[in-house]
Amino acid sequence: MVMTERDREIVRQVHRFRLLTREQIERLLFAPAHGQTHPTKTSKASLRLKLLYQHGYLERIPTPVASGAWAWRPVYRLSAKGAALVAAELGLTPRHLAYWGRTDDHDHRPSAVSWLFLQHVLALNDVRIAITEAALAHGYRLETWLDDTTLKRQERRDSVLVTNSQGRSHRVPVIPDAYFALHLGDRRAHFLLELDRATMNHKRWKLRVQAYLAYVRSGQYQARYQTHSLRILTVTTTVQRLANLQETTRKAGGDDLFWFTTQEELTAQSVLSSPIWRLASAETDRSRNVLIS
Repeated sequence: MVMTERDREIVRQVHRFRLLTREQIERLLFAPAHGQTHPTKTSKASLRLKLLYQHGYLERIPTPVASGAWAWRPVYRLSAKGAALVAAELGLTPRHLAYWGRTDDHDHRPSAVSWLFLQHVLALNDVRIAITEAALAHGYRLETWLDDTTLKRQERRDSVLVTNSQGRSHRVPVIPDAYFALHLGDRRAHFLLELDRATMNHKRWKLRVQAYLAYVRSGQYQARYQTHSLRILTVTTTVQRLANLQETTRKAGGDDLFWFTTQEELTAQSVLSSPIWRLASAETDRSRNVLIS
């Protein structure tokens, strides 16, 4: 195998995203060229991934299709050899590189491959890739992306006091699924992202909304990210689930800080430039472009 620069970039991207399918890698690195109409270069991507796997830079695990059911459409993650390559480029030793691999990551948390975990990570990566593609298409730049693994580390872990209906206060962690910042040329836009898989009941969602509101009002958000710019985006499963989250958010005191859309509506073509986002208000037709001033 002759390692190409694109091969190295595949390894880097797998490190950044933790887990990627072949289709996701194609979207990131195998864009069509020379007037081709098909969306990806499947045969070329498959060949390079096969070589990177055979030569030990990547590992493969099966794709989850349902709880307890798996399909052999591989998901790629970094191997020890791939981690050594990335570490060398960063001037680190492999043991000092935080990566999600076969056994434990740098923070000594087991890298379990449960169905729910894989579904969550791959769905979150779809959102991140769509935002990356959209930013590139509009001449913007995805300047920062911090996923929940990074935000759970002790030095980045924030919490707030929330008072319940009985007047009792308790501390609640504030850990979104991601934080990201877009460089728009003349300004920057900052976002917290929630990926809702319809597994959280409304009591827990209300608590999360209250925690976000306390986080902003306390000044902790501004101190952490050095900005007052913020929209809290939630990508959920269905229109009905979206409406329920809107109502719960509104009753919890949340308003136009919270924006909602569905997985089906969110694409690279729509995520930044189309009015697919519904605000936490009673007006059902208040759909907005996420970058509106």
